[in-house]
Amino acid sequence: MRSIVAVLLLSLPLAAPHEGAGAVLSQSADPPPLARFVFDSSSSPRAPLELGALVEEREAVIRRVLTVLGDSAPDEAAVDFHAYPSEELKGLATQNGRWAHLDRNTQTLHVVIDGEFRGDRMGLEASLLFWRALGPPALSVLDAGIASFFSTRWGDRGFEYWAARLHSAELIPSLSTILSPGWMEDESPFIVRPVAGVLVAHLLGRWSRTGFVDRYASWRPEAREIQAMEAGWSDFLDAVLRRNEAVIEVDLAKNRERRLAGFAPVRGVNFAHEGYRTYDGYLSDRSGESLARLVELGANGVAVLPYAFMSVPDEPVPLRPPTRLGSETDEAMRQAVRAAQEQGLIVLLKPHIWLRGSWPGEIEMRNRQDWSRFFEYYERWILHYAILAEIHGVPCALCGSRALGGDDGPRETVGGAGPSCSAHLFRQCGLRRQLGRRVREPRLLGCL
Repeated sequence: MRSIVAVLLLSLPLAAPHEGAGAVLSQSADPPPLARFVFDSSSSPRAPLELGALVEEREAVIRRVLTVLGDSAPDEAAVDFHAYPSEELKGLATQNGRWAHLDRNTQTLHVVIDGEFRGDRMGLEASLLFWRALGPPALSVLDAGIASFFSTRWGDRGFEYWAARLHSAELIPSLSTILSPGWMEDESPFIVRPVAGVLVAHLLGRWSRTGFVDRYASWRPEAREIQAMEAGWSDFLDAVLRRNEAVIEVDLAKNRERRLAGFAPVRGVNFAHEGYRTYDGYLSDRSGESLARLVELGANGVAVLPYAFMSVPDEPVPLRPPTRLGSETDEAMRQAVRAAQEQGLIVLLKPHIWLRGSWPGEIEMRNRQDWSRFFEYYERWILHYAILAEIHGVPCALCGSRALGGDDGPRETVGGAGPSCSAHLFRQCGLRRQLGRRVREPRLLGCL
């Protein structure tokens, strides 16, 4: 049995995270550990942290990965975690504001550990160990799937739970689509991650552990093989839904009760992201201080505003959530939502399209074909934020927050200015019926 080691380094300069002395806690000096943690920041974790339990949890995951790899396991199985007490400090230290990222050059995981925000639970150690053992996969969806499959409580409830929710909403595509080039780049990560996770679970069951490992680096199925697998994939998703259906129904009932009981007369404020430097925007402690001040002034609700960007009003382009550090990234939105909820504020998620040099009322496609493409992009974008809202307990989201122009477009599609609609859209009839495939029907944009 390998021993567990945690390295705790405090009060280190952010510019030089590897310098400084630290206290090493270990069960033995030999053999080498599987999980090593270094807290690289000028402060200790903000939430109470049981270091031994933290390391043991990661050690258990690493052992699961090594079991799947079997004889192919890498000679070097230890994983280094550099942990930060907030997304803000991680962003300042690494120029990467995600909860977790893997630096393949140094083979180090950089993670945020702040209360329930646990970047170390994203499963990236599995991606690293598979990469060490087998190299990169022929299909990148397998790399994402390995991380999800070995993640701990992805989206709080686990990747299989969210895959079941997506399947009930008819949001999981065919296997041929999932395995096609570009699907991961075009689709929301809130769909990619749980779907990739259940794909890996399906393939492990179909091929066995050794068969999966043997195929991991080289598998590029042809159309005939994919077609032969489609029925088994559909049956597997049905089984995933059956396993989770009872829990889902309980959650839906609780959410309905909370939504109906939770709305008082709103004294709300548009809480906009400003500064575009890590220490000024939604990720920052200063954002939390501003929210506290709004409560003192009598506000009881805020709207948080993610943006997508268009350069011209008549050309349909993919609408993508920002990823640049300092912008309204998913991590920034989640941090703003959490900070507002901790202040007792009602939260409205209010996605906007930013039309450079103008405003969304000027959007006017040239023809019906372009309108159709525009709404395909809009559907994917708004679904991303609907799922984000559902994962993080946001009771209300806005669809079509400003009027779109054109006589041939919105009056037949989104019905002009879209009123509020509930973010709780995973009803039994399905999210896509509520907001996705039917986004063009104005009657579906009312409060639910």
